Amino acid sequence: MITPLTPNASAWLHTHLADSAQWVGDAVAVEMRYFAPLADAIIAAGFLFERDAFPN
Repeated sequence: MITPLTPNASAWLHTHLADSAQWVGDAVAVEMRYFAPLADAIIAAGFLFERDAFPN
């Protein structure tokens, strides 16, 4: 699950993900095989991941 924490991050995800993306509330479900490429694209767009957001 990726939860955008800012309106800009949310807008970026809505713009760059397919219409068929599975949203659960404010978070989008991402299959593990797609996570790394999506994370790379998010970072390349200038966004960051919060460390506390990762499960232990």
